[in-house]
Amino acid sequence: MIEYKKILFCTDFSEDANIAFLHALDLAKKHQASLHILHIPHSSYSYMRHVVDEHIPEGAEGGEAFFDEKIMKRAEEALRKEYEKGFHSNRTIAAKNSEIAQAKFLEGKAQFKKENFEEAAHLFAMAIYFNRFVPKYHYFYGYALEKLGQLKDAVKALNSALDLKPSYSDVFAELGHVYLKLGFPLRAQGYFNKALELNHFHTRAKEGLIIIKKSKARKH
Repeated sequence: MIEYKKILFCTDFSEDANIAFLHALDLAKKHQASLHILHIPHSSYSYMRHVVDEHIPEGAEGGEAFFDEKIMKRAEEALRKEYEKGFHSNRTIAAKNSEIAQAKFLEGKAQFKKENFEEAAHLFAMAIYFNRFVPKYHYFYGYALEKLGQLKDAVKALNSALDLKPSYSDVFAELGHVYLKLGFPLRAQGYFNKALELNHFHTRAKEGLIIIKKSKARKH
């Protein structure tokens, strides 16, 4: 049986691609592989080049286009229309994907509360796929992975949340707990202290510092 360590999923965020993503996610989950998503936006330059090339006069040597005024105006107009069409289409897709992401996130939180962490992680990953710009999606995904014991992946997910929101106290606190489990108490303490700098009443950060303090007391 073939085992996959890395899976590359290419998407245009269409409905068919979204369905295919579910299969890619299940495959990554089955093989415990990392899932990488690739999306390449429409190239405006390539489209304009295509429009111009359509109007190259016959007999042009070396395939070189004659960029006269009429050809350029026609190309620019076609490009403008294509851009406006794509712009409105992309906004519609983005709005729809944001709604789907929010729905999957709420489903994930419900499963998380029931301690169905595997299903929760699956749903949070789907939320990130549909909208990767929401910090709490990455935070809860990392939290669920932590609960599943996938600590290195949890660190990656939590750091993704920090990239989007550098002052996210919950993330600093949870990174502290992850590093405690990985056996790095000093690094964990730094994250707990950072969380408390941002929120002086952060319960999870205080809990982590208490764990470190008790651990030191037992050693002495």
